[in-house]
Amino acid sequence: MAYATALGEWGEVGGYEAEVLWDTCTTSALGMSFDRCRDRAISALSGGEQKRLVLEALLRGHNDVLVLDEPDNFLDVPGKRWLEEQLRVTDKSVLFVSHDRELLAQAATEIITLELSAAGNTAWVHPGGFSSYHEARTARFERLEEMGKRWDEEHSKLKALVQMYKQKAAYNSDMTSRYRAAQTRLERFETAGPPQAIPREQNLGMRLKGGRTGKVAIVAKQLELTDLMLPFDVEIRYGDRVAVLGSNGSGKSHFLRLLAAGGTDPEPEHRPVSDVEIAPVEHEGRVKLGARVRPGWFAQTHGRPDLHGRTLLDILHRGDEHRSGLPREPASRALARYELAGAAEQAFDSLSGGQQARVQILLLELARGCHAAAARRAHGQPRPGLGRGSAGCPGGLRRHGPRRHPRSLVRPGLRSVPGLRHRWRRLRVDDSGVGRGACGAHARMSSSHPGHHV
Repeated sequence: MAYATALGEWGEVGGYEAEVLWDTCTTSALGMSFDRCRDRAISALSGGEQKRLVLEALLRGHNDVLVLDEPDNFLDVPGKRWLEEQLRVTDKSVLFVSHDRELLAQAATEIITLELSAAGNTAWVHPGGFSSYHEARTARFERLEEMGKRWDEEHSKLKALVQMYKQKAAYNSDMTSRYRAAQTRLERFETAGPPQAIPREQNLGMRLKGGRTGKVAIVAKQLELTDLMLPFDVEIRYGDRVAVLGSNGSGKSHFLRLLAAGGTDPEPEHRPVSDVEIAPVEHEGRVKLGARVRPGWFAQTHGRPDLHGRTLLDILHRGDEHRSGLPREPASRALARYELAGAAEQAFDSLSGGQQARVQILLLELARGCHAAAARRAHGQPRPGLGRGSAGCPGGLRRHGPRRHPRSLVRPGLRSVPGLRHRWRRLRVDDSGVGRGACGAHARMSSSHPGHHV
């Protein structure tokens, strides 16, 4: 009787509808029914799988208005295309924040831009899509510039008029009233104030460089990530840019985490240039870093408990065993290059995701200054959280010439960074049901030209 009562109550509160909803969501996002994965910990899912599952539930839910904060982060290319299609066809009203140009171009019908100005941020609404956004914004800037010039001209005329009547009133009392009227007119004009100034563009000055390493930076022999990747061989040489591509859950971040920890059996010279705790990665085979290679690791989740509760100036001033401390003035200049000077007295954990990302990249830069051999950077999706100005050149990866220290970049795909498409070798992880009971995924290296496999 109690069981029957419980079933009735479960139905009354919508339990059966919820089961159907979540079964549909898990089947679409994870490729398995809710009954099969109901006891699986959320933390066991990749970032992309978690994001896809939540988006499935929201888009299929009963809410008519959705507010999505960077919904495309961590999604692989098929996931991003799915999101674009869902945002196009949904009947819901959706307000979303994104730095992905492709998603904006495909899904946004109206764009709100928060613009930087000396008097505080302002909002500009573009009534069209992203395809016409840059042209409209350029035209707007031209109008603002013209309005500013006209205001300055009128201001100069009024001041000259006041000065003229002041001189005439000095020897002709009949001009006193005109002098006061001109003063009032000038005062009202100045009180109304000038038109909006042209918004300031974000300008980041990243200087990621490294010391000279041996010719071979990374060598993997029959490397197999347990339950993720099948055995593969790869060699990465000095000066290479390698993009690790693959679907969500295929093991890309695990692979970089293994490299960031120094490889299979790291020598003292291969230990990371930070105090971040790097969880071990179960694997077979071997991966070894080359001579004088010390990895710098950018974590896609910005998890840095060692920085929590500390201001940015304190972090840079104190330094650590991997980098020297900086006096206040050099520290402030470094923060200014990363557009962080205004947040110098803020605690790290109070910053936005994009600001935390920039702090981590700055620390990698400064660690290089302390270790000439901090030569390989392992970036775990450096774009998420970064604004469009910094996302277009993640980590300064494109600014320092074609032959610097090797870098490994994790991305579900390179579509959001067009400038990287033709300059990087690609380590592609071909997903064959990774994490769903299948044998694993194959990894293969190609050049910047598709079809040329190494």
